[in-house]
Amino acid sequence: MLFRSHPATVRGEVVLVAEDQELPRDVACRALRAEGYQVLSAADGKEALELGRSHPGPIHLLVTDVLMPHVNGPDLFVQLAESRPGLRVMFISGHSDGIVDDEGRMLVGDDYLEKPFSIRALLERVRRVLDRG
Repeated sequence: MLFRSHPATVRGEVVLVAEDQELPRDVACRALRAEGYQVLSAADGKEALELGRSHPGPIHLLVTDVLMPHVNGPDLFVQLAESRPGLRVMFISGHSDGIVDDEGRMLVGDDYLEKPFSIRALLERVRRVLDRG
């Protein structure tokens, strides 16, 4: 059974998950769906860009790996945000090189979750990013 962190606060938001590794992508998608989010899943940046551009409804959050084939996470976010104002982003990565500066500040965006991550951490971080004003 998956951890349900904030069932009363999930409002059917749409989350696009872009992750080139199958296992973390599947775990994230299953956990988010079980929590009540609508989930779009992409196996790389190019597929995520196509999904993001063709999806007819809103996309509230992009959860993306930083390093992916074809289009990396930061570039994916910039390109999608051009046509989806208000899109939020949460970066995930197993590599902190180039993501955090020498003083520990993020260089690439709103939030960051290091792999491997727990389901609890993922769900709490997604909710926190979505709840930002």
